[in-house]
Amino acid sequence: MDYNTNIKNISMYEFARWAALLEAVEIIAAKCKDRGIDFDGPMGMKFIKPLDIQDYVNNRTDTLMMKIKTAREIEKNLVSIKHLQIEKQLKSLEVIH
Repeated sequence: MDYNTNIKNISMYEFARWAALLEAVEIIAAKCKDRGIDFDGPMGMKFIKPLDIQDYVNNRTDTLMMKIKTAREIEKNLVSIKHLQIEKQLKSLEVIH
């Protein structure tokens, strides 16, 4: 198994699964904090339920994939707009000369 995976080499699906796992851990940590429980201690470990985490990741993956896809589309559109603005500015400079 190759553990030297670069983030540029993972699929959107894998990225969404990792993001869902991170969300699950953050939710558990927040619940521990709200209850005054040390997340890293033995009491915090009682809140880590692998099957519940797996269910959360499974249920969240599709939504996160759509969010990632939308964010990528927005990013592409913003880059296109920026290029158009630069082209417009360059053209206006050429008219002055």
